[in-house]
Amino acid sequence: MEFKISRTSLWGDKKPCDKAYKKEIIEQDERGFETFEEYDNRFPKEKWLSEGFNHKILPPNEKFKTPHIYRKFNKEIWVIEINTLEDLLELHELYGKLIIEKSFENENIYEIEIYDDWRE
Repeated sequence: MEFKISRTSLWGDKKPCDKAYKKEIIEQDERGFETFEEYDNRFPKEKWLSEGFNHKILPPNEKFKTPHIYRKFNKEIWVIEINTLEDLLELHELYGKLIIEKSFENENIYEIEIYDDWRE
């Protein structure tokens, strides 16, 4: 099974571990603005509709209690193949603490974060 892989201490696009490889996926971007214009007014240098595709306004849901803006875009991410519990334990032995959760950008993908720095 493929997991998105990241490392707390790394910023940018650096390879998070030796076995990581690049893969293109579709990511989701949801923000708590009720209209595209509200976003554009808050961030005048970034126009919501200038990036991505499938732009829409979604109704309230579990994450957002009011209507909110949404878009998708192609993104290249680092992934790692983990097929067995032994593979996961090997990763833990090599890198220490791991956080496993659904990816914030795409809830259909799980992410393993190598937790090697403070982030709260």
